[in-house]
Amino acid sequence: MSTPSQENTKRIFDALNLPRKIPLTKEKKKKLREMHEELAAAAANILAPRNTDDLMPAVMATPNAVPPTTTDGNENKVKGKPKRGRRMDTNRDEDKRIYDGWKESGCRSFEEYATVCRRSKREIQKAIDRHKKRSQRAKDK
Repeated sequence: MSTPSQENTKRIFDALNLPRKIPLTKEKKKKLREMHEELAAAAANILAPRNTDDLMPAVMATPNAVPPTTTDGNENKVKGKPKRGRRMDTNRDEDKRIYDGWKESGCRSFEEYATVCRRSKREIQKAIDRHKKRSQRAKDK
């Protein structure tokens, strides 16, 4: 059973008197094999391990050297083990915005501010509590 697109292809080939399968001559097979070998060699050359001394800048070769920083100021980090523990599922900036908004709004309860923000009371309460605790930990250090 063939699909409609296969049927259309067959009709076109039949209308143009083209063979459905184009036979390859020995020369074409040889040329395809050579091209495949060239591509494989080029890929192997690209993926081959290189001498790391050539790639490492002279600054990094000296002991106790400070690693270079990128344009945005973040240090280039060597991939290693990931950080331990649970990943943070809260956003510090969002918690700070909620806290600042609640302070400036003049709302007397979390419930009032939650209706203004169109969020749940619990969500607002948790965000404000997280921000307060983070601020307290920063002061204690």
